[in-house]
Formats: sequence, structure tokens, C-alpha cells
Amino acid sequence: MQVRSEYTMYAHFERLRRLLPGIGKIRFCLDVDSGMRNACTAIFAREIRERRIDVFDLRVLKGMTVDFRRKAARYRREQIAVAMAKFLDLDEAKARWFLLFQAVQQPVVIGPHGEKWIVHPVPDTAEPGKAVHLVTDFGDYEPVRLARLVDRVSLHRLDNFFQQIRRKLNLLERPIATSSSMWKVWRG
Repeated sequence: MQVRSEYTMYAHFERLRRLLPGIGKIRFCLDVDSGMRNACTAIFAREIRERRIDVFDLRVLKGMTVDFRRKAARYRREQIAVAMAKFLDLDEAKARWFLLFQAVQQPVVIGPHGEKWIVHPVPDTAEPGKAVHLVTDFGDYEPVRLARLVDRVSLHRLDNFFQQIRRKLNLLERPIATSSSMWKVWRG
């Protein structure tokens, strides 16, 4: 039997709802996928209204080269240095928070629905070009709290876990194509 992916997503979130009844606060970090977002917000609608669940969409620039990631890290260090030079009382950690606080107060409107995305000013090399959208935005979070939440939103650990599973199970591994071998496909 074939099951539509939307049904699987709804069943997954329904199962999570049943497994997590006593958890106080839950934050879902989702890859930008309208089907997944719809399933999550539909199944957890009551908990979202009660402000016990936040749902975040996360975009990153996937498939970037190591050189691009290094350039992004250099840019990050430069931005922090500029903030530290501008405000002499800021150390590196405070300068990072200052930049993030500014980004939270100046979201970028993206898409036909006018979604407000917060572009992370100093993302790490694992998630270059990181941008976050609070799907369940009621406008009740103070900018400092929202900055803390945006900084914690990440799919890096999950992506790393999936990559490890793919590497260990040959059937799930994504083949690696190399230009130097006339695009032959290899397994790790």
C-alpha cells in the first residue's frame, strides 16, 4: 500500500502529541516545508494557542563549499569586530548578541504571504546564511527573548544525525559524484 506523505506527516505529529503530553514548553525547528508546517500547526493547534508550543521555520544555504563557509566565518568575525570597535564596552559575546538583537528588530519580509524572517547576522559555519521565521508569532515575545530563541534554532544536530545514519546504512547513503572521475558515483 502506498501512503501519501502528507498523511505520514500528520500521523508523525499526532504520535508526538501523544508521546509528549507532560512537556511544559516545546519548540519545533522545521526545514522550510509547507506540508510539515501545516501538519505541525494543525495537530498542535490547541497547544500553540495556549503558548506551550513555538514553531520555527529555518532556512540555510545548503550545499555550500568549505571555502564559502570559511568566507562566511571571516565575515562573521569582521562584523563582530566592527561592533566592538563602534561600542568599546562590548566584548565578543556581547557584540554578537548586539548584532542578533538588531536583526530581530529588523526582520526581512520574504514570500507572497509577507512572512517576517530574521536573518541571523553571525551564523556558524554549519549553517551559513541562516534565516529564521517564527510561524507561531503572536507578537508577545520581547526582542531579547526572541533573539535568544532565534540563536538556538538549528537543524545542524539533526542533519548530522541523519548523515551518520546514511553513512552506516548503505541503502540510505547518498552517492557522491566527483568531477575528477568523470562524475562517477561513489559510496563513502
